[in-house]
Amino acid sequence: MLVIVGHLELAPFLAGGQSRVIAFFALSGFLITAVLLKRYEAHGSISFSDFYLARLARFVPALLVVSVLGLVCATAAANEWWAAASVGSSELAAGLPRLWSQTLNFSLMNGATDLPYEFVPGWSLGIEWQFYLVWPVVVLGVLWAFGLRALCWLALAVAITGFSWSFWLALSVGIEEPRVMYGTDTRGAAILLGCAAAMFALRPAASAWLTRNASRIALIVGITLAVMFTQLFFDSGPHMTSWGQVVVASAVSLLAASLWVHPDAVSFLVLPWLAWLGQRSLGLFLFHVPVMQLFGGPGDAIRTLSVLAMTLALTAACYRWFEQPLARATKRWQKRRAAMSSRTGGRAAAVGPAA
Repeated sequence: MLVIVGHLELAPFLAGGQSRVIAFFALSGFLITAVLLKRYEAHGSISFSDFYLARLARFVPALLVVSVLGLVCATAAANEWWAAASVGSSELAAGLPRLWSQTLNFSLMNGATDLPYEFVPGWSLGIEWQFYLVWPVVVLGVLWAFGLRALCWLALAVAITGFSWSFWLALSVGIEEPRVMYGTDTRGAAILLGCAAAMFALRPAASAWLTRNASRIALIVGITLAVMFTQLFFDSGPHMTSWGQVVVASAVSLLAASLWVHPDAVSFLVLPWLAWLGQRSLGLFLFHVPVMQLFGGPGDAIRTLSVLAMTLALTAACYRWFEQPLARATKRWQKRRAAMSSRTGGRAAAVGPAA
């Protein structure tokens, strides 16, 4: 919601978009690690094929829709059918391979200026996918060899190293340099901190402490993020490449851990309409920019309402008619494969039994 408000230029007092991306990274690291650990606890292993198929079922429908939206926008702008704001079709077509290969952040960190704005929100998904490719393998290997404690310390150590590297690089070349703002090595620390928080929340002593203090943590984190997400004292957007990202990632990770063990600590988060938005958040995140460009960019109240209405409609349709059927089909295939493996006594494809 904060990302959409920022792109539509509805709240100039909000800080730069980097602050919202850091929160997204921390949450993703927490949730993905929690999923992997639950599967490992239940089955003693992690099925890589099941994990990656689930990720693809989640992302492919949304990427298809955003690709079509971008092409429609570019075609409309080229033919002057209406006042669409877009680059040419050739530039958009050149950006499609980078969108689908999840390498947009590499282009941006190297100073690319020819990327279609319709696809730019996908740079953070590129870092997410790079995380997906590596982290399940690390989780399985370290859990088998050394256990959960070692995995937690590894994630925390890499996160601290990443924050330190990002801070040093920001001081050396500038806090707003693309190399710092979009690099996997400078942004990934927030993800790893979320991973460490998920493992921290599983420890009995930590879980008890989080449960006792969940409401206090939510209050402190809420105040912290209210400051960091706005320009009350400073524009914290650029500082998200140095010290700011440590504060935001730590606050969000701690809040996620608290809510994991005590979900009712923040009562409004269980409201049905928020759950509805959360389940469809990927589509909302990817679709709102190309839809905004279809309408000619940010504008008055009528244009803003039109963008929001069309984004919600497209997101709801994509979720119902594409994402959910594909997710159900993937789960049916996984169950059949697990049943066949159980009958034959064999091991599932990839590593370990299906999870």
